[in-house]
Amino acid sequence: MIAYHPQPLLKFEEWLFRSDFLVEYCMAVEFNLPNPVGLSVAEVLDISHGGRVTSSLHHALSVIERVHGDGVLPRVPVVENATMRKEAEYTRNSAGQAVQIAVNPRAAQIGLSFLHEIGHFLEHKGIGLANFEMLAAFHRTAAKSQAVRELKRLARRQSTLVSLPNGLRMRYNMDNKYLRYLLTEEEIWARAYAQYIVVRSQDEVLLSELEARRKRRAGQLYYPRQWDEGDFQPLAREIEDLFLRLEWQQ
Repeated sequence: MIAYHPQPLLKFEEWLFRSDFLVEYCMAVEFNLPNPVGLSVAEVLDISHGGRVTSSLHHALSVIERVHGDGVLPRVPVVENATMRKEAEYTRNSAGQAVQIAVNPRAAQIGLSFLHEIGHFLEHKGIGLANFEMLAAFHRTAAKSQAVRELKRLARRQSTLVSLPNGLRMRYNMDNKYLRYLLTEEEIWARAYAQYIVVRSQDEVLLSELEARRKRRAGQLYYPRQWDEGDFQPLAREIEDLFLRLEWQQ
C-alpha cells in the first residue's frame, strides 16, 4: 500500500473545535456505545516477538477490545517484515488456513494498517462463509458512498488533470490496476473495518493516522481510500448492525 507521512498529534482542545472531530465524536455518541461481547482477537494474535513496533500493535489490539469481541478464532502469528512493499498483509494458504499477519515497521500509519489486516482476518475466519450473506447490506451501502463512487469514476478514466499550487495543471495517468484492487469487496470491507474501529473508539493516536491517510495534498492525485466523516456514517451503522447480529457487541 502507498505510505504517507503521519501528521503530528493535536491537543484535545485543538481537536474539539474542529468540525471533523465533532462529527466523529457525534458518531460515537450516536452509536450508544454498545459493549463488546465474546472473546478478544488479541487472544489469538501472537505479537510476542518484541519487534520495533510491538507497542503500536498492542495498542491497536487494546482499542479493538474496547469496541467488539468475536467468536472462536485460530491462533495467528504477527511478524515484522521491513522488506515488503505493502504496509501490512494478511495471508492464508490454499487450504483456507490463516498463515500470518505481516507488518512493515516502516509503514507510515502502522496502527491503521494493522487494523486493516485484522479486518481481512476477521472476514475470513470470524464472519466466514457461513455468515457471508450478512455482509451484503454493508456492501450495498458502501457502493452508494461518495468515496467508492469516486474510485469507480476514476477507474473509468485513463488520466485526469490535477491543479498544481502554482495554478498550472498536470495530467496524471490512472493506476487502473490499483483502483480495481481498491474496489474489491474484501478491500472495501477491510478499510471500512479499520475506520470503524478508529471512529468508534475515538482513540487519539489512530484518529491522527486516519487524518493523515485522508489528507489531500496539493498537486497530487488523490484516491479516496478512506471515507470522509459524513460519508462514513451509513457504513458505520451497517458494521454496528453486523456486529450485533454476530453477537460481538450488545
